[in-house]
Amino acid sequence: MDRNAEIVQKNKADWNACSARYMAYNLAEENLAPVFRDPSSAFDPTVWTQLRRYIPDFRQMKICVPSIGDHHAVFAFALLGAQVTSCDIAENQLATAQRAAQKHGIADATGCQKT
Repeated sequence: MDRNAEIVQKNKADWNACSARYMAYNLAEENLAPVFRDPSSAFDPTVWTQLRRYIPDFRQMKICVPSIGDHHAVFAFALLGAQVTSCDIAENQLATAQRAAQKHGIADATGCQKT
C-alpha cells in the first residue's frame, strides 16, 4: 500500500473510532432543534445568503454533501425540500446520521461511502 493510501486508511479508522461520540453530541436534540426550527441556522449567514441568492427554492433539487461533519447541512437541505446524498469516508458517521434522519422522518437524506 502506498503512503497516501495508508494516510487515508488511518484517517478513516480514526473517524470511525470517534464518530459515535462526535455524532452523539452533534445529533443531540438540543443541537438539532435549531435546525428543525430554522434550517438556515445550519449555515454560516454569509453562506446562507449565497445559497438563497442562487437557489431560491430547494424543492426538486438533488444535492450532494461531501464530508458531512455534523450533518446539520444535510438535514437542513432535506427540510427545505431537497433530495440529499451525504458522503463521508467514515461509514460510522453515515450510519449514525442515517439513524437520526429516520428517527426524525427525514426520508430524503441518504448516505454513500467512499472507500
